Amino acid sequence: MDPMLLVILMTALVLVLLALGMPVAFSLAACGIIGMAFLKSLGMAVSTLEIVPLQKIASYFLVMVPMFILMGQLAYAADLSKDAYNVGNKWLGQFPGGLGIATVAASALFGACSGSTTAAAAALGKVCVPEMRKFGYDPKLAAGLVASAGTIANLIPPSIGFVVYGILTGESIGKLLISGIVPGILTAVVFALVIFLIALKAPHLAPRGAAASWKERLASLPGILPILLLFGIIIVGIYTGIATSIEIAGVGAFAAFVMALIIFLRRHSSWNRLRDSFQETVSSTAMIFTLFIGAGLFSYFLTLAGLPFRIQQAVASTSLPPIAILLLVLLMYVPLGMFLDPMSMLVLTIPIVYPTLVGLGYSGIWLGVLIMKLIEIGMLTPPVGLNVFALKAVVPDIPLEDIFRGTSLFLTAEAVIVTILIALPQLSLWLPNAVK
Repeated sequence: MDPMLLVILMTALVLVLLALGMPVAFSLAACGIIGMAFLKSLGMAVSTLEIVPLQKIASYFLVMVPMFILMGQLAYAADLSKDAYNVGNKWLGQFPGGLGIATVAASALFGACSGSTTAAAAALGKVCVPEMRKFGYDPKLAAGLVASAGTIANLIPPSIGFVVYGILTGESIGKLLISGIVPGILTAVVFALVIFLIALKAPHLAPRGAAASWKERLASLPGILPILLLFGIIIVGIYTGIATSIEIAGVGAFAAFVMALIIFLRRHSSWNRLRDSFQETVSSTAMIFTLFIGAGLFSYFLTLAGLPFRIQQAVASTSLPPIAILLLVLLMYVPLGMFLDPMSMLVLTIPIVYPTLVGLGYSGIWLGVLIMKLIEIGMLTPPVGLNVFALKAVVPDIPLEDIFRGTSLFLTAEAVIVTILIALPQLSLWLPNAVK
């Protein structure tokens, strides 16, 4: 059978299995094995099944994945999102769109210790949406804002997405984590500007919150000290080169554990939440590792079929300028985001996309930032839109279609931000280039 015809058939089979409800990892693994059996032999496929899974997860760098996930889960259990929102509310709530801007600020702060967009959306949804609705915010706008602002965690360290991207590409994980800081701040500023303009044009959609005294504002600041400490450990460690990314992940997870213990003792919180943090860390880590194995088997089949070489040949022979190819590849992530979760998109596409675009002369670090931004958009687009579903779970009274409608303005803002990052690569690169 012609290798390219087999690739088309196996890709179609993956889509059919996904539509039938089979998990992404198992769909990719099954189709990779079947494809190798037809392309080579059943014996070769079985021997690959014995080797590839171990190769894909026997990476020292993968230690960072459970460490950063644990850090985010402990921050979630310790209600650091509530503390971050309280600070933002006290300082910004009385301004036009202030509660919305406080939500954006809280998302950026919580993202600095969680690394998970769905965790940020769920955590802030419990706190921010009820508060905004209490002051008369339009429910669609409040929910759409929280779902959209949660994506900032995908950029600001410790982003799990950047860790996985670095493992798949071999790029410096430390530089990748640093590269998301300026784009993350830019995203927060643009989102805050959108809310401010909405509040000026239609105050009934985003009324002002309650004014706080200077005493209340200053009294709220200790609430963000744990977040600033965790963020400082990661950034100072990476930027100065005092420790490796893996060591920083371990120190950050330990610091989060100690802070969670202190907060739990002080607030007399249920210890079940601490147990749940570890259980969720194990579950999420197992999911990511399984995806690595499944995507590894399917990618190996694609390599045997010669797909990456065919794509590079096609790119080399095309008359399209490199920027047009870059834009076409980035646009591919929009429909993918409608059906796949972020980890699945990364492990499935990066082995093919990365060498093609780097071969055109683009920076792998810059590409990582752009791909994370497109994945953010995928987190908000129907029918999957994981951030929307994560938020729906904590605000069940708001219809799902209303949340999707509420994200529309922020999706437009995301398109503007992506355009800026493409036009000005140094926004993503100047900090990583300064890392020792």
